[in-house]
Amino acid sequence: KHYWETRDLRAIPSNLLDRFEEIGHSRLIEPDLSHLFEPPNELVESLKSTQYVMTFYSFFCPELPTTFTNLVKRGVSFELILTESVFERLKDEFSEEYHIISGSDNGCLYICDDNIIKPSTLVITDDMMLVSLFNEEGVFDHKKLISFDSCALQWAKELFEYYKNKAEK
Repeated sequence: KHYWETRDLRAIPSNLLDRFEEIGHSRLIEPDLSHLFEPPNELVESLKSTQYVMTFYSFFCPELPTTFTNLVKRGVSFELILTESVFERLKDEFSEEYHIISGSDNGCLYICDDNIIKPSTLVITDDMMLVSLFNEEGVFDHKKLISFDSCALQWAKELFEYYKNKAEK
């Protein structure tokens, strides 16, 4: 509960905000300084076996190019939403990975406006969801919620669809 009280909830549409209790049992992940830029172990493990992944990044995650290139090579179905600035960095600085990801028949890449109010991160796999919202000051503080409940996955999929509808393919 404390997590939600310190977040910028404008990133969640009201119909989902009214239903955030559907997330059910979740765990707050607060990485220490030595693991600040590493994905949570639960996410890493889930990505090893998932058959699909839906991801939204509004910041550049250093693991993104390698992770998605590996998912594409494994034939994992994916939908990836990036803000325009994250997309440009991927395209410009990781052109080989970008071409593998964008040329994949397994998924779709979407671009959304940098200026919309958005979550910092949203990831849904076969068995888990991870959501991270900016705090009330608009700062990404690396705090993430993770859940393995089926209701939470459904809630997160609806949030993903909301942003996918605001993005361009």
